Amino acid sequence: MKSYKKEIEELKNVLMTYDDFGDIFNFFFDNLVETPDFMDQGKVVKNRLIKKNLQLIAKARLNVDKVEITHLLLRKIKGTPLIHGPFFLNGLMGMVFYFEDIKMGLFSLNTGAETLFFRITTTVPDGDDSVLESDEFENSEIGEIKLIASQKSKSVH
Repeated sequence: MKSYKKEIEELKNVLMTYDDFGDIFNFFFDNLVETPDFMDQGKVVKNRLIKKNLQLIAKARLNVDKVEITHLLLRKIKGTPLIHGPFFLNGLMGMVFYFEDIKMGLFSLNTGAETLFFRITTTVPDGDDSVLESDEFENSEIGEIKLIASQKSKSVH
């Protein structure tokens, strides 16, 4: 089975440096998702931080009070900081990839008419990541979620 560490490191660099979010997502799909055995290398995981990010983005950018996230199926690629997966947010299909080491990721959400992209970074108090595992995390505003930028695209990949 092929190792994708080189491609994942390239994706991290692309995420941090590219300005066009559609190009970032295309890189993710072209170099990782669409390769034959990439999905087999992931282990299903739960990640409260990613879910919290989705909730806050929806409230802040989609102007909704109620956020329902379903079918969030995250996979962590063995030996890397990359977590990725699909989800539905209030019935709209989306995709996320997130790097645990740099606490940065990109979310896409397909509204039918357009694709919305959100590049985010997160910080936690005093760099204490253990707070993310606490039972109180879901119901509090621990840390800060920075929406670096958002873009709309009429077509993506």
